[in-house]
Parts: sequence; structure tokens; C-alpha cells
Amino acid sequence: ELQHTLPGMDGWRTAWGMGIRLDQIEGKNLFIDDDDEQRLQLRLFANTEKQFGEQDQWVFNAGLMLEHYEDLGLFASPRVALNHHLNEHFTLRIAASRAYRMPSFAEQYNESALYALDPPGFVGTTPYHYVLNSNRGNDDVDPEELTSYELGLVSANWIEGLSFDVRLFHEELRDFINNTLYRDGCDGCDSSPPAFSPHDIYVVENTGWMDIDGAELQVRYSPTNRTTLVFAASRVNASGITIDARDAQGKPLQEKVDQMEAFIPELTASALLSHRFDHGWAGSVAYYRMSEMDWPEEGDALDSYERWDLRLAKHFRLDGSDLQAELIVQNLFNQTYQEFRHQNDFERRAYVRLRLDID
Repeated sequence: ELQHTLPGMDGWRTAWGMGIRLDQIEGKNLFIDDDDEQRLQLRLFANTEKQFGEQDQWVFNAGLMLEHYEDLGLFASPRVALNHHLNEHFTLRIAASRAYRMPSFAEQYNESALYALDPPGFVGTTPYHYVLNSNRGNDDVDPEELTSYELGLVSANWIEGLSFDVRLFHEELRDFINNTLYRDGCDGCDSSPPAFSPHDIYVVENTGWMDIDGAELQVRYSPTNRTTLVFAASRVNASGITIDARDAQGKPLQEKVDQMEAFIPELTASALLSHRFDHGWAGSVAYYRMSEMDWPEEGDALDSYERWDLRLAKHFRLDGSDLQAELIVQNLFNQTYQEFRHQNDFERRAYVRLRLDID
């Protein structure tokens, strides 16, 4: 990657650059026909900024990235923002952007099958009884597209030691990439033995969309140079659908059309209180909360949770080097909750961490 900053021209500050990236991957029993795959990416990017107004109270910023993928084509990701310094303590911000998520190699080229082992006592000509399902990528799948709009207000030292950033946003996700189940949709379509057809198959497709409206707040308050309180929270309202299953002819199965708003937790919040004591001691208490959500694809629908963490640290000076010893306790009150899957219990855990910086 190469980046160059241009000299100022009529108050414009501009930086541009270019990059090249080559990804190569190989794997047995994972990709269609066991082929090796590669992707060449070329990108050109630029960002420019200018202050204007009688007191330079306006700041305009614009950026653009052009990306060309040898297997997907050309994509443009623009961003524009306008900031207005209302006074020395408050700044109003409005911005819009568009970005893309490219499909992974697995989403494009994966081919795999899940077989059921023969039950005990079964006598057959194969070591398997039947195919549960197979998976197949799709090299025609499109990238996901995200368009974002935001309106924000930033404050610094309105009250001494206090800063905050609050924003309202609207996001539009299109061409959501999903593994769609086709019931008995594979009849000789893959490398499974003919005796196992027809069977279910998962195919990667663009099958969904989502609109998200929300508000975020971040606050930082330092009443002294030793104590800091950080708080962050967000609340969102999402809507959207995705197709999880079709019949063998491709018709959506109504009971498998998901409402995508469940994929986004409605409320998330966190807080951190930290303090530096005398004689090299420091400590912090953290709090996290998230409302219920339903993880897409392999994840599960999970309940809301809250968690407290504790950290105690001591700094030592040893022979010109810095040693820091930390005791960290996560989920202090042992309120067990699950992460991603029902089987992934997060219980209380504690550990000691040592860090040595050698001069």
C-alpha cells in the first residue's frame, strides 16, 4: 500500500493512495472440486478536508475508495461529512456513507456434506446411513451493501472534565448473505453418492434486507486526573426479513422466513469506573448489559444478560523495567449467561496477568 499527502491548496488538505492485495487459499474436501482459489484486489482511495467560514467554524470532509476484485468487479465506497463548530464546546456533525462486505471464499466456493453414521448393528455397503445435508457456495452471490446516515453532537469540556458524543443514525443493509436450506433440493447436484439423493442442501444466497434506526451515547467524565467514568449506550429499532428455507423448486417456506429485527439487540450499555491510587495501585469496575437477541445462522436465540467485572493492578519498578501485576475477575456475581450458542455458558472466571516492559 502507498499513501501520499498533498501540499495544501487553497485550504484543502488531501491525502490519496493505492493498494494491491492477493488472497490465495487451498483446502481438501472444502471447496468445489478441491480447486485452489485466489482473489486479486486493487484499490484507490482519497480523502479531502477543508475549513471555511469567517472563523473556520465549518469543516467539510469527503472520501472515496474504489475497489476492483477480479471475481466481483468494481465498487465505489463514498463518504461525506459536514461539521459545524457551534462554539468552543459543541460541534454538530452530519454524515453519509456507503460500504460493502465481500463474500468470503467459503461463501463462494464451499462444498461439504454432513453424513449420519450408521446406527449400532446396522449392516450396509457404506459406512454411512444417509446424508443429513450438504453445503454449496455460490460464485454468483453479490456483496452485502450498507448505506449509513447520521446526525451527531459532540461536546468537549462544557463542564470541566466532561465530554460526550451523541448520534442518531439510520442504516440500510441490502443483499444480506445467508445460507438458505433447500428441502430435498439436491438430486445429484453434488459429489454425494447417488444412493443419498435427493437430500437437503444449503446454498449461499442474497436473501434479505434490514433497516436500522437508532441512537448512541458515549460519555467520559474525569473529575480528577486519577478518576475516570466512561459510559456508553445504544438503542435501536430494526426491521427486515431473510429467507431461511425453500422447497426443492425454490419457493420460500413461510415458516422459515425470519424477521431480522431479532438479530440486533434493542439495548446495549456499558460503564467503566477506574481510579489510580497511591503507591502504584489502580483499580476498575465495569458493567455490561445487553437485551435479548437471536444470532443468525448457526447461533441461537439468547436471553438478555448483565455482567460486572473487577480489575485490581499494582505497578512495580524492577531494575529499570516496569512490571504490572493484575487480578481480573469477569462476571463477578456469577450470573451465568450464554454467548452465541446455548451451550456456551459464561460463568465467573478469574485470572492473573503479568506484563513486563524492559527498557
